[in-house]
Amino acid sequence: MTNIIKCLFEIPYDEYNIEILYNRQSCQKEIINKVQIIINQKEINNISKYKFNKKGVYEVKIKEIETIKDMSYMFSGIRNLISIDLSNFNFVNVINMSYMFDKCSSLQKVNLSNFKADSLSNMSYMFNECYSLKVIKLSNFKVDNIINMSYMFNECKKLEEIKLSNFRVNKLKDMSYMFNGCSLLTNIDLTNLNANSLIDMSNMFNNCSSLKDIDLSNLNLNNLTNMSNMFNNCSSLRSINLSNFNANSLINMSHMFNHCSSLNSINSNNIKIENVTNISYLFNQNYSLSSINLAGFNCMKIEDMSFMFNECKLLKNIDLSHFKSQNIITHKLDSIFLIACIKLIFSFIFFDCGLIINFKLYKNKSKFSSYGNMSNLFSECESLLSFKLPKFDKSNLINISYMFYKCNSLKSIDLSDLKTNNVTNMSYLFSECKSLNSFNLSSFDTKKVLDMNNMFSECESLTSINLSNFYTNDLNNMSFMFSGCKSLESINLSKFETSQVTNMSYLFNECKSLLSVDLSNFITNKVIDMSFMFNECKLLNSINLSNFYTNCLINAGHMFSYCTSIKSINLTNFETSNIINMFFMFTFCELLEEIDLSSFNNKDKSKMLYMFNGCKSLKLIKLSNLSFDNGKFTDLIFKNIQEDCKIIFNDNILLKKEILKTDLFNINNNNSMLPLIFDHYEKMKQLNNNEYSELKKKGIKIPIINSKKINFIIYYSNYIRRKCCWKNMLT
Repeated sequence: MTNIIKCLFEIPYDEYNIEILYNRQSCQKEIINKVQIIINQKEINNISKYKFNKKGVYEVKIKEIETIKDMSYMFSGIRNLISIDLSNFNFVNVINMSYMFDKCSSLQKVNLSNFKADSLSNMSYMFNECYSLKVIKLSNFKVDNIINMSYMFNECKKLEEIKLSNFRVNKLKDMSYMFNGCSLLTNIDLTNLNANSLIDMSNMFNNCSSLKDIDLSNLNLNNLTNMSNMFNNCSSLRSINLSNFNANSLINMSHMFNHCSSLNSINSNNIKIENVTNISYLFNQNYSLSSINLAGFNCMKIEDMSFMFNECKLLKNIDLSHFKSQNIITHKLDSIFLIACIKLIFSFIFFDCGLIINFKLYKNKSKFSSYGNMSNLFSECESLLSFKLPKFDKSNLINISYMFYKCNSLKSIDLSDLKTNNVTNMSYLFSECKSLNSFNLSSFDTKKVLDMNNMFSECESLTSINLSNFYTNDLNNMSFMFSGCKSLESINLSKFETSQVTNMSYLFNECKSLLSVDLSNFITNKVIDMSFMFNECKLLNSINLSNFYTNCLINAGHMFSYCTSIKSINLTNFETSNIINMFFMFTFCELLEEIDLSSFNNKDKSKMLYMFNGCKSLKLIKLSNLSFDNGKFTDLIFKNIQEDCKIIFNDNILLKKEILKTDLFNINNNNSMLPLIFDHYEKMKQLNNNEYSELKKKGIKIPIINSKKINFIIYYSNYIRRKCCWKNMLT
């Protein structure tokens, strides 16, 4: 019987011109010259523009196709094609069917049952972006020489079911992206799939968001190397059977079950994957997974386990004691839970595993190769209660940032075996470990650490910290280091070397129980930011910063704000010439009685707004090298302090109520007119401009230095007149 391809075309309008076959590919010339096309029992010659007189569904037969070898792109982009029957068809000579129905967006039904194509090797993209395809029959599908099926059903968004059981594809190598984006596919049968030559299954079911169950048990895939992203974003997948799964050549399983948010059961008994190097993101965001058996995992060659169990929020227990990895090749170790693996990428492996409470680790005393990164190792493991690191070589560890971040239930930790001699990043190491009340860091070597920002931030249960063994020659960031340690009463920083530190902002912020702190060894000549450094240290009653040299300091805003118990602050050597922010620096230091700022030499008082706001006990302020040449900010600087608070400028004493009525006329060390100004205070405070002129004519000595000051006095008096009575104005 002559082979015939039977097609149905849907014509939406009368007098409608369409292409029957795609004819813009060079390989299509063979098809166009040889095939016969019959429509309504009439053979047509022009396949480029055939005119249908009336709308409706038409059967199109394609004959004389036996000798054609290349059928790629044959119907590509033919949007009126709705059905095609290739059943019982024997394509003796055809080699290539890639893109054959590519972008046939109206194609709904395909019958490939008993399909035979002994020479066919390429079916890649065959039904690519056939958005309307719902049914495809592949029973007894025989393509023994097929090599490539990648993207075969890519983005077939309405495809609901497909059976690949007894699929004979002995030479098939590539099934990558085969069902990618088939978002309505609910079931697929891979039982007894015979694909011994298969190499790549990556992204095979990527974004198949309706797929619920799949059985990969007993699959023999000895040559398979890549399964990365195979079930990525299969958000409805509930269970998967990997028992007796044999893939000894498999190398990459990264993201294999990434974001399978409904997956609650994985059977991996007797799984054989001896050569896998990458299992990063393997179970990432498996929100429903509560337990897993990885007993069959042989991890001797694993290099990357980063984010492996990231956000497995229901995972309670996991046993990795059998994980033995003594021949690792690379040196990345980035936030997995540390499992005595070497040169291992561990990043985020247990990130946000909210219920996990117990780990078993393989304790191997063998020589391990180096690894570098353990950041985010247990990040957001909110139910983790305790932890002890096993003994193994960790000498090349570089990054332990976020290692225990948000382990809210962690009460004790033993890191005595952790080697940190090469660590450069300890930021957020114990941040938000709200239950942690003790730890032993005596073995920590911190000579190479650059970043300790937020290292102990929000450790609300810590009462004392002994860091006397910390040597920090290279440290440059201490911001938020103890911020939010609300129960912290004492801290030992006696060996801290801070000569390279540039950021100390929020260092002791909200250490509400801190009674005292000795920073006499601190070197601060490179520090740029000290904002909020002691903010809300409510029990701190004195602090000596006389050793602080701050020639590079830019930001000191809120530095001592809300230190409500502080009575004494020594800032003898504070250099402020480069500071641009001293806003609220001492605000609400309610018990502070006097402060010596004679070393301050900031020329712009607009940077000092609300500096003493709420210092209601303040009785004496010593100022020297400050410039007050712009009167409009003076009242805001001394806002809410006592009216009788004395303010000393170079041995001249004023009361706060007086300083707001003058502007100090840019007082400096050479201003001999200052005593005269206040000698004439009672006489001058009632003066208006006319009276001022009369006094001048009578030869009365007036405290005016130059004509610029006369202009300033007139301007300032007009400014004050709008705010208060003229009689209270000192011109």
